[in-house]
Amino acid sequence: MILYLVKSGLCLAILLAFYHLVLEREKMHQFNRFYLLGSVLFSFLAPSYIIYIETKATIKTSINYLEDSIYIQPKMFEEYINLENGLYLLYFIVSLVFLIRFITNLYHIIKKIRVNEIIKDEHAKFVTVADKILPHTFWNYIFINKEDYSNQKIEKELFTHELAHVTQKHTIDVLILEMLQILFWFNPLFFLLKKAVQLNHEFLADDKVISSHNNISRYQYLLLNKAAWKNEYYLASNLNYSLTKKRLLMMTTTNSRTNILLKKLAILPLLTGLLFVFANRIEAQTTKKKPQVIEVKQVEKGITKAEMKEYQDFMKGVDKNSILKLKDVKRIGVLYKKMSKAQKKTVTNIYEFLPPPPPPRKLKEVKEIKKPKAPKVSKKAIDIIEIKEVEIPLKKKKDWEKVEKLIGDPNFEEKEIEEETEVEEVVEVVDLIGNVTLLKNERREIIEEEIENNELLEVELKEYDTITYYINGKKVSEKKAKKLMGSPKKIKNINIVKGKKGKGNIYIFSK
Repeated sequence: MILYLVKSGLCLAILLAFYHLVLEREKMHQFNRFYLLGSVLFSFLAPSYIIYIETKATIKTSINYLEDSIYIQPKMFEEYINLENGLYLLYFIVSLVFLIRFITNLYHIIKKIRVNEIIKDEHAKFVTVADKILPHTFWNYIFINKEDYSNQKIEKELFTHELAHVTQKHTIDVLILEMLQILFWFNPLFFLLKKAVQLNHEFLADDKVISSHNNISRYQYLLLNKAAWKNEYYLASNLNYSLTKKRLLMMTTTNSRTNILLKKLAILPLLTGLLFVFANRIEAQTTKKKPQVIEVKQVEKGITKAEMKEYQDFMKGVDKNSILKLKDVKRIGVLYKKMSKAQKKTVTNIYEFLPPPPPPRKLKEVKEIKKPKAPKVSKKAIDIIEIKEVEIPLKKKKDWEKVEKLIGDPNFEEKEIEEETEVEEVVEVVDLIGNVTLLKNERREIIEEEIENNELLEVELKEYDTITYYINGKKVSEKKAKKLMGSPKKIKNINIVKGKKGKGNIYIFSK
């Protein structure tokens, strides 16, 4: 950090010297204003610029003899720490003093603006004060004597001079330099820089007065006449600041465009040389080195002696017929995996006594079978569902003749049955046992009318005096028929045929 500040200070000193010796004498005040402010920025940046230099790789050796100074070094280090802390404390105290002075002066100016009358103009605001002062400028406020302003005793040249400070915003430069002075008070170059900038402001304001009023001698006489007046406003720009021979001579200096151009061009090699001198140099080795192959051998640590003993004790009584606990096998298996190759050679492998894992099972994709919803059965014994066609298998002709005779069809004629089944339209009903079908064509119209009228057809077996049971066309006993009727899943269909004189036949067809 100290080296950086030294380089920055030397760079700023050279730039200021070049200004005083070369640039200040020419009438290029606007250019000089930016040169002075830019010199501060350049002096901060030049030492931080890095230049890489190619160098050959060298091997440096150093020998430190610490035997004689081993007891002295801690004391020296402690003194260095104390000195550094003291310097930091001094820096902050002085910076604080300059900051308090800046805030105090700024407060006085703001107070003057608040307590006094303000007259607004097109480009500035005039603050009329009772103090016997010459016009002063801070920001866009021009402080003038109230009595002189009322009596119109203030010359036009003075108004033009102060308006030049306002329109060209010279207060910004002053505030920037004040902040730099607070931070770098230990560098006297910033005091010189501030004076050079303020004098340049006066050059700019004088040029404005001369170009506006075109009377150099009258303006010079006016400045000499007001030279004895004191300035009580520290941060404000004032008319008689640094009224020296330089300022009076500058008014009569003639411009030489060739000299001005050459001096401006001379800045470029100056900045280049300063950048090269004060830049930070870093040595960079450009020699290409072959990559060095380093062989890294991994050293296996293995398990401890205690763990090795635990493993050996466990394996003493183990054979292929041993029954081992799962937690013990896991523990011993972990120890075996952690062993080094040398350790594994001295013990028996635990995995030799464990059965191989079962082969992986292939899981078949099981499709979910949706079970059909069971039909809702009414609480009543029998509900009529629908009328449909069903097939009644009749194996023998005599069976068919018996059925037809029982039906009692007067138009019945004997005929040969060529097929084993016949189709009849019936009324199918559902009861708690299974499907019950009425095979009776004559009663179909009556049944359909009852269905349309939403009347319930009830069939009660008690109304029959005698009942004959048939299973798949074969006559069976009542016990066997009821046994089959007790298993509804095995029954395909049940037909009830009503005969004469209270007789009835029940035909059961199994699946």
